[in-house]
Formats: sequence, C-alpha cells, structure tokens
Amino acid sequence: MSTYLLVHAALLGLVFYGLGAAFGMPLLGAAAGLVFTIGWVVIRSRGRPSPFLGSAIVGLGAVTLGHALGQPVLIAKANAVLMAALSVGARSACGSAGHGPRSFQHRPMAARRRRLCS
Repeated sequence: MSTYLLVHAALLGLVFYGLGAAFGMPLLGAAAGLVFTIGWVVIRSRGRPSPFLGSAIVGLGAVTLGHALGQPVLIAKANAVLMAALSVGARSACGSAGHGPRSFQHRPMAARRRRLCS
C-alpha cells in the first residue's frame, strides 16, 4: 500500500497542471506542478529522478516556459508537448533494463518486462 501511495504522490505534479488548465490558469498549474515535481525529486530521490519523473520535469518546464514567454504554438499545444515528453520518459523507463537477449534465460521477470514494454 505504501508503494501505491508513493507512486501516486510522485505524480501529483501532473494533477496540479491538470487542475490549473481546467480552471483556466495553465501557467499557474504548470508552475505548481513543476515546483512540486522538482521538490519531490530533490527530497525523495536525492536529486536523481527516474526517467519518467525527469521527462515530467522537462514537459512541465516546456509548458511553463511556453506560457511565460507567450509562445502561441506552445500555448495551443501545451497538452501535446507534455504528453510527448511523458511518452519519451515512459519508453525510456521500459527500455532502461538494457539487458541482452541471453540474460533473459535466468531472469523471467526481466523477460516479462521486456515483452510488456515492446
């Protein structure tokens, strides 16, 4: 149960952005999500983010910067920019095992992860 809560707490930055965007304040939501995610990484991960949280920081940073600078392309496609960054992070998290095909003979869970992520 604690792992479930930790994972959901780590993703609260995305919830902050979603709430800000839903209430018409995407800059405030993205900034709050970015600050929370960076704080979570610094406190919980000791400054070394997972690939997914690292991509959330990049995506929320791009959205925050786009809104702060008034870039119409980034403002119009803010959700697409964030989801693209998150998809890159999710894919790199699945591919981070980096094991060769021979190492799967004695690692059934790694083989299962490889099948699920490809």
